[in-house]
Amino acid sequence: MQAVFVFRTSDQPFRNSRGRVAFRPLCNLSRSAATFIAVANMDERYRLLLSRRLLRDQIQLGRAYVIHARNGGVGVAVDEDGELGYRLHRVKFGQHYLFVEYDWDQGEPFGTVIPLALIADPPPVEEDALLAWLRQQELAHQTEIAEAWSIVLGRKLDWTPES
Repeated sequence: MQAVFVFRTSDQPFRNSRGRVAFRPLCNLSRSAATFIAVANMDERYRLLLSRRLLRDQIQLGRAYVIHARNGGVGVAVDEDGELGYRLHRVKFGQHYLFVEYDWDQGEPFGTVIPLALIADPPPVEEDALLAWLRQQELAHQTEIAEAWSIVLGRKLDWTPES
């Protein structure tokens, strides 16, 4: 799906960072408009991120990964009812808890996790320790997590995990 915005621009074209001819807007775009433009080509952006994913046969159950997911940036690979999932730290209404999201290969609407890199440190097994460890790992890997979101959104994202 392509979105097209029409707004008044300068008469002088320039080459943008991708080498395409573009025109500078004569007005400032609001944040919401800029966001809408950024996600207009979402399928293409996800294809780019998926090209960087670890393949399913590279995933080891019980190991932790930097992931691109709806609700987290670090997850531990688990078998959840016969499906590959990732146990991650989630925050909702100020509550921190463990939550499982499924691998992208699961398909819509449940497959939301794209594993990007193995984390060398083994995760703890006990739930309270795992929750604290996942929060620490999100902080340690926030640059990689933000980079993945930047690819999908099409703009630089300054991301920090919720505390």
